[in-house]
Amino acid sequence: MKSHVGFIFVILFIYSCQPKTEDSSQENNEQQLAAEAAYEVRLIQYLNSVCSPFDDDVNIPGIRAKLYQGAPNSQVLDDFMVRGKLINENIYLSKLAIEPRNFTKGFEQNSGEMLKDENGDVLVEWFGLDMESYIKLRDDQEEGYYTFMSNIDDGFELDLLSNNEWQRAIGYDAWTPPKYHCYTTKEGSQSVAFRFTADTILKMKARYFQGPRYHISMELYMKKVADLDAHSDEVVSVSIPKCDCNKDEYTIMEEENFGLQLANGNPCEEPNPNDPDLLDDDVVNPDGIDPDNISNW
Repeated sequence: MKSHVGFIFVILFIYSCQPKTEDSSQENNEQQLAAEAAYEVRLIQYLNSVCSPFDDDVNIPGIRAKLYQGAPNSQVLDDFMVRGKLINENIYLSKLAIEPRNFTKGFEQNSGEMLKDENGDVLVEWFGLDMESYIKLRDDQEEGYYTFMSNIDDGFELDLLSNNEWQRAIGYDAWTPPKYHCYTTKEGSQSVAFRFTADTILKMKARYFQGPRYHISMELYMKKVADLDAHSDEVVSVSIPKCDCNKDEYTIMEEENFGLQLANGNPCEEPNPNDPDLLDDDVVNPDGIDPDNISNW
């Protein structure tokens, strides 16, 4: 009797080790469907995205922006980002280095479609950009306290998240010809400096608006003003003499200073339906920072 029981056990063991063709086939089908769905998501994202709208040659985007249309004669940022119309929320740049020049190109999606205003015209004026990114020092920059400066046409605000509080770094909310500005308010002579070590990553939000056609400018610079041992706080106030935003003392920020957490691959790179990594997207926590999951770094 024992030998029969042993024989039956061996048969059952061998059967249990056989490949379950039906289950395996179903699993493969489910993976294929999931991969196709992931590809469709990435393709739609790619086609709807606008990359390099200002000819900054975006390969790996470091800044994401929402594009708004404001009413003619809008004069402050809220006229666009609060009271304006959202046109597209997938605008990508690599850096803020748009030197003063004419802007007639407009915003072209990767699908080839041009973004237009309510009158059906290509959008080249009365628009706002609500931007987000993470910033850090480049390898060639020294640790220390840094202030920021912009060269803008028209309005621009820059805020950085430090110690869980948003701090205004630059504020100029008005029409202006190309203008260097390094103060927290339009009128003031006060600025703030942020503490940066080699490992510091700060969340950034910036808002910009372009008034009447055609001239634009949006350059962002930074300058070291103190060593790390000069202060103990993360953010310190800095007094800057009126009209002393000296371009020669500042360094323009490069691609390596900006980064994004991308959940669905590179939106500026056409997806491949045969990509084996389609299902390997990282889960991104918008409120947290994962340095290993940020573009450019």
